[in-house]
Amino acid sequence: MGFWGADVLENDFACDFMGRLVEHLEEKIDASLKPEVIDYRDFAEALAGIYALRAILDLYPTAYETVAEKAPGWKEKYLSQVDVFEDPDFRKSAEQEFQRLDELLEELIEAYE
Repeated sequence: MGFWGADVLENDFACDFMGRLVEHLEEKIDASLKPEVIDYRDFAEALAGIYALRAILDLYPTAYETVAEKAPGWKEKYLSQVDVFEDPDFRKSAEQEFQRLDELLEELIEAYE
């Protein structure tokens, strides 16, 4: 416990902060993808949350477990509802971002399990 190095994430305080940040993003994504709410803003925020989580996992990979559990559900909800906006570019962007997250999670699962 405490500090084990001088790098930014080599102490419990920073790791706890990153964990809370991941939890917050997960909660925001969950809230944005409620099935009864189909709103462009919610979908844009959810996709931005996915993007942010992927960036965080690049820096703090040990937070992958809960993201890996939730990501398939997010992808299913998102892609099943995004067509209501009739914007093929928006759907393509979402598919690409979820694919990037899937690939990163596969790498992390392989590395840490």
